[in-house]
Amino acid sequence: MQLVSINEITKNKRIKGITLIEILIVIVIGAIIASAALSLYVMVSKTYSKIKPLLITKETAKTGLDQLEWFFQRWGFGVPCNNPANTIQCINVYVDNSTSDTFFPYAPPSSLYIRIKKADPCDEIWFYGSLGGEGFVTRMVGTNKVAVMSCRLSDNDSQNCYHIWRGAKHFYNSNSTIDLNKPSETGYNTEKFDLSVNNNKEFPIIFKISGLSENNLDCSRETNPDNAEMDIIATAYGGEIEDYNGTQQILTKNLKLEGQDLLVRVPHLIHFFCKNNSQDNNNLWLYVETTDISINCTSNEPEMPIVRVNSFKVNSQNNGILVTLEIVSEKNTAIRVERFYGR
Repeated sequence: MQLVSINEITKNKRIKGITLIEILIVIVIGAIIASAALSLYVMVSKTYSKIKPLLITKETAKTGLDQLEWFFQRWGFGVPCNNPANTIQCINVYVDNSTSDTFFPYAPPSSLYIRIKKADPCDEIWFYGSLGGEGFVTRMVGTNKVAVMSCRLSDNDSQNCYHIWRGAKHFYNSNSTIDLNKPSETGYNTEKFDLSVNNNKEFPIIFKISGLSENNLDCSRETNPDNAEMDIIATAYGGEIEDYNGTQQILTKNLKLEGQDLLVRVPHLIHFFCKNNSQDNNNLWLYVETTDISINCTSNEPEMPIVRVNSFKVNSQNNGILVTLEIVSEKNTAIRVERFYGR
């Protein structure tokens, strides 16, 4: 065997390293990548800077429109019609162009009643809609109680005002001696709501319930036919209904509930209008306020700003309402939005 010395191994071995040219190539490639990344960042930053005001305006518009949508979804819900025999009239949009701000007919000529007061840059509108709970009777429980499916029913004082339907008809006043100008006899705020449009004083009666086992129950995930119990008697605040004592016809304030009776919280008058907002440099904003039509339930909401606008226009269209807004963001960027609400 031939031995090889360490000196010969070291002499013959070729050790390779990174050359200066290779280092320069890496530096150039890195500079190109960094330059491209920087250019992309600058371009994206400039693009975002340009569209940022629009994105902010769209987000502002979405928030305002969500609130507008919430109220319009309740337009006409739980609202009696003063001519229930004319079912077509009662489900068609009825536009009231009166310029009076004082009296609003109740019950209106259609559940989809709306008053529009035209002006520039903002129109002003009023309509009725139930903002509270509802429920229906499912069965009798003994002799003094009924079981109900409650969807936010409440017998708290501020919310305990209901219209009741049996079949397709609501209960109305049958006492022809009622003074329509006295709230204590009708249950209505008669300074605001004009009941004189009703023939023979047949205004919808406002009832209160009692003995509700639990308030404000959520029925959205309920699988049972009922989720609460309450007293079988509902009592009218004003007016009286026809009933019988044996064969004798009588007038009474007490209604004995039956299976399938529908209870709906008495509507509010919902009012949209524009005014300058002192909390926002006196800029023009769209506002909403709601007025409880019953004097016994006063869950009124004072005027509340919805969204900053340049304009708010409302027009009837195809048995609905076309709402057009020019919404302004905090960056003073405006966007025009249209929404159609109808049935």
